Amino acid sequence: TVADLHARLGEDPPARVADLGCGVGWSTIALARAYPHASITGYDLDQRSIVEASGNASDAGVSVTFARKDASASGRRAASNTIRSRTSIGAVR
Repeated sequence: TVADLHARLGEDPPARVADLGCGVGWSTIALARAYPHASITGYDLDQRSIVEASGNASDAGVSVTFARKDASASGRRAASNTIRSRTSIGAVR
């Protein structure tokens, strides 16, 4: 449930979250602000978006990671053992 996810994102050890299709990083930044102890990585296929997202996060003063990566089913399966939560907020373009 959403309540369970909210609780987990605030616990120790810190949760790892993958924000798939993060674009220029606004959803990733919002997650980092809401859950400062979580380890959050934003993924997008577009390298220009990743560069802009990194700048936006720096300007926002949050600690997040961005990477250019395919969020296809095969990519999600590869990360399934290490990522506790995956989000995709507004990724349909």
